[in-house]
Amino acid sequence: MGKDVTTDAAAKAFAGLVEEVRERIDNVQPKLTLDDLEALIWTYGRRLLADLLADLLREVEESLPKPSCPMCSRPMSLKGFRARHLVTLFGVIKVSRRYFVCMPCRVCLTPLDALLQIERTPFTGKVRELIRSLACALPVREVARLLQHVIGIDVAPTSITRHGRRPRTLSVRVERGQPPGRRPGEA
Repeated sequence: MGKDVTTDAAAKAFAGLVEEVRERIDNVQPKLTLDDLEALIWTYGRRLLADLLADLLREVEESLPKPSCPMCSRPMSLKGFRARHLVTLFGVIKVSRRYFVCMPCRVCLTPLDALLQIERTPFTGKVRELIRSLACALPVREVARLLQHVIGIDVAPTSITRHGRRPRTLSVRVERGQPPGRRPGEA
């Protein structure tokens, strides 16, 4: 039933969005170029997708059971709700997540973050992947400009630098005649 409600809500939102775009086009129709129409639909489409993603995350969050403490297995207590802004490929969305605690163990968790593997960064995995790909080929300021122009998200150059790096991997340098773990010249 949840899928039908979501599908119905998405269909209604899409129909409303189409009507809004049509009204806007009717008001300025003679002045719009193909580029203007494309930009208008791209902007509204991203907004629709961001709203749909936020709605889906809200439904998932509401369906999650009350968690048990990973340390002692006792049921955790609801502490409240925490808002979180996530930077997605569709733009920034706000997600409200339940926050649970186990006072004896001093363990806190938000089940939605754990389920979706949401990290401490505000960027989703797909946005971080995009930043890494662009940062490998372009200067930081150009990456920031493209992210703003194409996706409509503002990303600070420092964030691009931080997230543009590949995840660190252990690299082992072995010199001829040296056992791994020792540097040349060490006894």
